[in-house]
Amino acid sequence: MSDGAEYSKSGWRFVALFRFEQENKDGKKVFFNFQEVPSSTSKEILSIFRQHSDLIEFYDESEPNKPANDGILDLTAEGKLFSGKVHTQNIRFSWQFKKSTLLLLPGEELDCKVDVHWGSGKIDTVEPLHGTPEARMQFGAFNELLSWSAVQLLVLPGPRKQHYKNLARTVKLLAGPGDSQTFRVKCLVPSRENLKADRLSLLIYANVAQTFRGIQAIYEWVDFKNLGERFVANTSSRGWLTIKHEDGLTQPNVIPYALKVKLDQVKDSREYFTILEGPLAGHKASVKLADDGKSYLSPEILHTSASFLTYSKKNQTLTLDINGAKTDYLITMNDEKPIPNGKYDLEIPYEPHHRHGEPYESFSLFAKTWFRIGHTGDRYLHLGEFSDGCVTVRAGENHPGAWDEIYRRLIVSRMGDSMNVGTLLVVD
Repeated sequence: MSDGAEYSKSGWRFVALFRFEQENKDGKKVFFNFQEVPSSTSKEILSIFRQHSDLIEFYDESEPNKPANDGILDLTAEGKLFSGKVHTQNIRFSWQFKKSTLLLLPGEELDCKVDVHWGSGKIDTVEPLHGTPEARMQFGAFNELLSWSAVQLLVLPGPRKQHYKNLARTVKLLAGPGDSQTFRVKCLVPSRENLKADRLSLLIYANVAQTFRGIQAIYEWVDFKNLGERFVANTSSRGWLTIKHEDGLTQPNVIPYALKVKLDQVKDSREYFTILEGPLAGHKASVKLADDGKSYLSPEILHTSASFLTYSKKNQTLTLDINGAKTDYLITMNDEKPIPNGKYDLEIPYEPHHRHGEPYESFSLFAKTWFRIGHTGDRYLHLGEFSDGCVTVRAGENHPGAWDEIYRRLIVSRMGDSMNVGTLLVVD
């Protein structure tokens, strides 16, 4: 078998995201925050934005990078009515895609739930479009002029009048201040041929009286048959794939789900690859193709943004924050070997912990997968009932499936440094 049809899928890969705020009143600049998935492409895109420094004011924001999976835009601005009176307009626009937007495939129909609330303001009965809030969601070609050519458009303006007849393909209307709507939007991902560009923009923003707030997610076209990167996608039920080392190592003879590798060749029904992340980064290994000839490796990106956890010694709880939704888990800690306060990296798993993990497999099939805290010593985040200095998630005291929840989030999380899935903050 050769590197053929199985790896021929192409699509749009997320590379960067920026948040922007803009007030056209009094000629104020755009306030701009750029976040990226580390790559040469994202560096090039940042340089494009910096060419427009006369229009853009850059600022730093300590927020983890993530694609446009979900978000909330709150906007308050003064809207001048046709009569000349000024009223404060307030709008909240939130969205949530049903699947990750890390990888978009041409022709794919993205299902998005949208909530919009026109909080306050006033309708201009003479000219309803004048000063009414709106929100847009559109795909377009990203270009160096920082302009957009809309492929699909979502508009949320004021009450229906003749003005709206040909405004957009999809128009959702609000009756006026105080009105809310919840609905689903289906966006069709354009192909490179239709877009006539190698970079795609997903633009989502709200606007009142020329005051904007929004995000732009930027994607690049990737032909996976020419891309060496693969991800461990098919493993045992316990999340590990058995491999054969090709450079003298013998242990560990498994690698975890979602580990990134570089496929070097397919020969004699084996895939040969170089491990790209984790403690084994740089080592070469191979895996036999499945009996039906399918690969255990996938070109589709499995990674999400980094995970951030907090361990409270006082409450003996571990808090996992996923996009603002926080869940607490009960913890046990050895009082004689307490972990010092501070912020620690959580490493990509290296090997299964058979001896102390197996007794808890009745609670979770992933009980043998532990996440090392920091880069030295023997402290781990893991499932169990006893602690020898580790942050141990109680097997019997938490709700069923607690460790499964933590594992499924952390195993695909990445800090972008090829070593860590996130951080653990230890506080009193």
